[in-house]
Amino acid sequence: MLELQNISKKWQDFNLDNINLAINEGEFFVILGPSGAGKTLLLELIAGIHYADKGKIIYNGKDITLLPPHKRNCGFVFQDSALFPNKKAWKNIAYGIRLQKRIKYKKVMEKVIEFLKLFKIEHVANRYPSTLSGGEKQRVALARALIINPNILLLDEPLASVDYNTMVQLKGEIKRIHKKFKPITIYVTHNRLEAMSLADRIAVMNKGKIVQVGTPDEIFRNPQSEFVAKFIGFDNIFSGTAKFNKEIGLSEIQIDSMTIYSADKLYGNVKVCIRPEDIILSRQPLKSSMRNVINGTIVKIDDLGTLFEVSINIGTIIKVLITQNALLDLGLSVGSKTYVNFKSAALKTIM
Repeated sequence: MLELQNISKKWQDFNLDNINLAINEGEFFVILGPSGAGKTLLLELIAGIHYADKGKIIYNGKDITLLPPHKRNCGFVFQDSALFPNKKAWKNIAYGIRLQKRIKYKKVMEKVIEFLKLFKIEHVANRYPSTLSGGEKQRVALARALIINPNILLLDEPLASVDYNTMVQLKGEIKRIHKKFKPITIYVTHNRLEAMSLADRIAVMNKGKIVQVGTPDEIFRNPQSEFVAKFIGFDNIFSGTAKFNKEIGLSEIQIDSMTIYSADKLYGNVKVCIRPEDIILSRQPLKSSMRNVINGTIVKIDDLGTLFEVSINIGTIIKVLITQNALLDLGLSVGSKTYVNFKSAALKTIM
């Protein structure tokens, strides 16, 4: 287990503030947050590139806070791969293991060949980094990080600089390799879809602080703050006044002149949110168990490529995601009257 205990670090005009995390053996742990949140700095503290001002880093009961990088057995993959430009691909891969004592040249080459095959990059072995594609560079960087059999694998936005198809392929390879070697893997990203598809657990980070930790389902279905809700795609956030109605077993939330219903037991001033994909549009009120059925007028339609985002005035603006087929079938356009339908349980309460 890797434990970060009250870790703080001042770096230029930025503060990493009182970070506490416990990451299990073999866990794929994602740190998710916007640019400037402190994600990379936190990885560099774990790797020993920088040292914490306060707190401890504990690995399997051993304090490694002040150990130099080469004694931490961490593999590190940077966003830009950070390969040695004057070394061929195979020499880049071999670099870490050649630093280890009592490993003979023959054994080094056997391991290099093994990892070239593992990442399907035998064809680039004798090429220099400047001749490699973005995906090839990252495969070499991953092989270099893993060949030392690290206890901890640190990945700093490794897919940010590659095209979409390469990103999909590399993401699959990262999952495959993690299952094979099972190191503690800490993966930094600002991409919520990457986090959702890769993580066993996620820590959401903002302004040098961890603001929520949980499984992907806990994070993406039950955000605990307005920041987390906005960052993971809850585009509809409303403030209102709530009271619990015992007769119907639901909370009534007054938002301006509109009343909506929540399955949570709420009182007083509240803030609630709902994902755009949890809302159904219809031309007539749906005959269903949905408690929230609200009439509105479409004020904007944005083509997002695979989906359309429809903005509807229901007394406040609410956004809904629908397919092109649904848009055409309903005959919706700017100015159309429509009903907004959603379950009371789809409404989430945030702090």
